[in-house]
Amino acid sequence: MKRQFSKWLSTPFELGEKPRRIHIRYEAMVKIDGHDDVEYVTLLDYEMRDGSQGGGFNGPCCFSFCDVDHDKVEPEDLIISYLGMYLMISQSPEEVHQLEPEVEETIESIIKKSGFEDVEVHESIICNEVLYTLFNAKLNSHEFKGCIYNGDEIVSFEENNALSNIPAYYYAYGKDRIEFQIEE
Repeated sequence: MKRQFSKWLSTPFELGEKPRRIHIRYEAMVKIDGHDDVEYVTLLDYEMRDGSQGGGFNGPCCFSFCDVDHDKVEPEDLIISYLGMYLMISQSPEEVHQLEPEVEETIESIIKKSGFEDVEVHESIICNEVLYTLFNAKLNSHEFKGCIYNGDEIVSFEENNALSNIPAYYYAYGKDRIEFQIEE
């Protein structure tokens, strides 16, 4: 796991060099809908030669959410977002597209019925025939980033939550398709 992740970090498309140190922070076995086998996923912390630090994943692919402080998020939530991203990309979602004004108004209305105010609808994608729409809004004077999907299901994170730096549709897509396995 460490060797594969180190090799990935050293590619020119990532950091271009091997890290000085890699530490496995969390390991999980997960069952992914549509996959026959259980997937082994590791959450890794790394330190580069210049002292900079980060975190990433090794599982079906190597990846890192660079804008997320992994220390401030539960490992399971990071893995849900990571695998949601992986699954969405592997499903070849339709390109990000602009909503028709009346569809955007309907989505805003549904979000507001959930108690949010000052709703700003952003990009939308369709994956497996489901529309996922990102939004920013306020709830009880707190700023949130979220995603509405399946008509009225909402996933949202307060802006001071490190997960708010990851597109919420990754979490929304992953949470319904991943089951953590308990080792016996």
